[in-house]
Amino acid sequence: MNQITSQARLPESASISRLILTAEAGNTSQAVYQFTGPLPFRAYEIEKLDKGERHKEELWLLKIPGQYLTEDFPVEAVHTWMASQGAMADEGQQLLTFHGTQIVWSAHCIAIMADDSVMESVVRSCLEHLYYLRELNRIEAELQEMWPQAEQDVSMAFEFNQSQLLKRPNLKQRFQQALLMQGRLSRMSSRINRPYLYPPTLASQIGERLCERLQLAHRHECLCDQLEILNGLYEQCSQRASDFVLTRSGNQLEWIIIILLLAQILLSGFDMLTSLETTATTTTATPATSDTTGQ
Repeated sequence: MNQITSQARLPESASISRLILTAEAGNTSQAVYQFTGPLPFRAYEIEKLDKGERHKEELWLLKIPGQYLTEDFPVEAVHTWMASQGAMADEGQQLLTFHGTQIVWSAHCIAIMADDSVMESVVRSCLEHLYYLRELNRIEAELQEMWPQAEQDVSMAFEFNQSQLLKRPNLKQRFQQALLMQGRLSRMSSRINRPYLYPPTLASQIGERLCERLQLAHRHECLCDQLEILNGLYEQCSQRASDFVLTRSGNQLEWIIIILLLAQILLSGFDMLTSLETTATTTTATPATSDTTGQ
């Protein structure tokens, strides 16, 4: 945490953090926040508070204690600060207000104005929903890249031939990718679609409002529908490919058996011809011997 002064007319008590949210294994002792659940992740603080080169996964977190807020506190100061950190209007800035707690939200900046007693729970709720939002964004981006190729793979779900054998590794990779994405979505479902908490808390109300504003449940459902189609497609492709390989192996085995049978027939025929020639030679030699004896 670092103290900031009158930048963008913010109070001196405000503090700012530059965080990275990641699911990768790391030193847990250095994590500012740790989250368990279906998709565990951690929040790490970037030590230097300089903008530098912006990381696509970074998050600027501004915390202003509620006791320093007044009725005439200019929320525009928070928007000005967020804009100075690179949070543009097209990122979908939203203002949420709950019983004296105010949250200004965007994809890369979150400003929280709350009382110290609830500050940490509010921060955790915001970070959790931001992480799920980013996960949905990642899956949407991956699906957008997969669809053009999936449209070309449709024919292989009906028929598979020799020329398409080289595509089996690619089909396998895309099938695995679709299954992994579906697994990630199913793990998020318990959080995104969980029922409202009763009695409600401030953190739970913030989470419910963020889910509604960000349309997490709707986006989750749409992604599940798309992945169901992709998984069905590649499941049929894998089945057709397996059937073709098995059929080809069976045909090869049948031809091997036929060739062996033909070879056996030829050898048997050769043996029979050899036996007939030997018998004929013996029969011819026997009368000649008898004539010699009679003389």
